Amino acid sequence: MRAFFFHIGIAIAVVVCINSIFYNRYAPYNWGVHRPDEQEFAENAADYNLLFIGASRISRLVMPTVFDSVLSEHWDVSSYNLANNGQPLLEQHYNFEQYLQQATVKPKVAVISISPVFVSYGDRDTARSRYWLDTRRYFNALHLIMLSWEREGSAKTTYKTTLHYIQKLLNMGVWRTNLQVALYVGAQMERGYVPLPDEHKLTPHQQKNYKEFMEEGVYEEDMEYRKSVLADDCSSANAKAFAKIIEMFEELAHKHDVYPLFVTPPPRIQYDQYCALKAIADHKRVGFPSPQEFPDIYKKENFFDRTHFKKHIAPIYSEYLAREVNRLLQLADEQHLPAS
Repeated sequence: MRAFFFHIGIAIAVVVCINSIFYNRYAPYNWGVHRPDEQEFAENAADYNLLFIGASRISRLVMPTVFDSVLSEHWDVSSYNLANNGQPLLEQHYNFEQYLQQATVKPKVAVISISPVFVSYGDRDTARSRYWLDTRRYFNALHLIMLSWEREGSAKTTYKTTLHYIQKLLNMGVWRTNLQVALYVGAQMERGYVPLPDEHKLTPHQQKNYKEFMEEGVYEEDMEYRKSVLADDCSSANAKAFAKIIEMFEELAHKHDVYPLFVTPPPRIQYDQYCALKAIADHKRVGFPSPQEFPDIYKKENFFDRTHFKKHIAPIYSEYLAREVNRLLQLADEQHLPAS
């Protein structure tokens, strides 16, 4: 038994070491490696005075060209979408900091998405590879295997649970996303916007998620969950990690003379995300578009999976976001963008 655990420990150490080397080299903070459009941003960064920071629901849902066309009715704006798929909130902060340290990056406004927290804020000073190596993923996956052991009454686990553990251990979701961006949508990217592929171009993983969401009862259950979140009074939610990281964003933005605005894009929202959004000052947060306000958008046929709309919703949300950002800029104590 001792030898078994010794070999398991060695295997985990080797995997973590390999991940560290690969992620430290290929993490998206290295412009021109992860996304084909980032070299263009690096060369023309001084032209953009508004940046979007976030995860997939920003990269897939915010079209800078549409956003600018609406906001330019009031402001002289040129925006760029710097969101990265699968990026937790603390990772967004790190990424944002890396951009702001570049001499040519001088935004006046940043629209920051409140994404899930996967890494504790105490790890913010560690090497950048640690942001891809959330060790809690390992423990969570191991917990799934332990539950499977208890369920089966032996050390023999199901194929599905073991495969899930391996995927977690190797951070397969990140690699899969990067590969999809490179193979499927790289040529379509425009100022950082990454459109979701058409249904006939889905990866096997995306096909699986789409089919699962389309199963009877899943959509209805998901809508009920969303309504319950938006009706919550946040009295029991633990949003301390969100609050701390949002404070870090505020401090970083102030240091670089950037005006931060915060948003949680549709369609998915979790309790802690919603409570963190509600805790932000009214003049700095974009409201979450609820199913009651926009019933046509939340129709089942508009969903790509639980957490994403199909790409034809992107221009609709981009216009909504532009009008919300304009409203918040009008409420600001000082002018942060030049008038059009």
